[in-house]
Amino acid sequence: MAYIAKINGIAIADIAKINGIAIANISKFNGIELASTEKNLISCEYAIDKIIVRSGSTSTVTSSFNSPSTRPMGLANDGTNLISIDRDADKIYVHSGLSTTITDSFSTPGGASTGLTYLNSNIISCDLTTDLIYIHTGKSATITSTFNSPGPIPYGLTNDGTNLISVDYTNDKIYVHSGATTTITNSFNSPDPNPTGLGYNGTNLASCDKGVNKIYIHTGISATITSSFSSLNTDPSGLTYI
Repeated sequence: MAYIAKINGIAIADIAKINGIAIANISKFNGIELASTEKNLISCEYAIDKIIVRSGSTSTVTSSFNSPSTRPMGLANDGTNLISIDRDADKIYVHSGLSTTITDSFSTPGGASTGLTYLNSNIISCDLTTDLIYIHTGKSATITSTFNSPGPIPYGLTNDGTNLISVDYTNDKIYVHSGATTTITNSFNSPDPNPTGLGYNGTNLASCDKGVNKIYIHTGISATITSSFSSLNTDPSGLTYI
């Protein structure tokens, strides 16, 4: 659970304790409720062309809505607005908040785009036919740079706020990059052999697998699985947290 950014002008992220009280162990400070900012897991499933909103990192579905086209593959967000990518339409869509309303759309750089994330104010996408990862200029079709993915079929992307994280469908591996570069600082096996998407809520990684139609919550950014649950239908692909 995350908490309000400051108490008495002190940034929570910068300290482990206030007045000797461990932040993680209190729900009030000086009688003030610490507001929960737990993020909700968002997934897409291309078998039913739906985007699904869950309660936290649980199987509980709070809402769902139609994707902009017929094969949603990846999800990201800019902190406020959902961003989705569709392999059939070869388009990236910027939504208005978490809704079906599209404020902008543009073509993907490749013909079989899958993964999507948003890092340092730029969209990052990947394509399973070119085996490339693309750094966009902001939220646009303009490509600033590209580099080879660590495996032959990149399928999902997320980030931890600093470092890109990718998953490869063929190698069944999750890779932690150094920043948004080809340099890999860590890698580990995906929970099952058909990984298709990644998300990160600031604490724990989430991944999904279309072979077993499951979503997995990892412990931190590691191969250890805390919990797992079935997808709403079949073919879960993109994940993000809002």
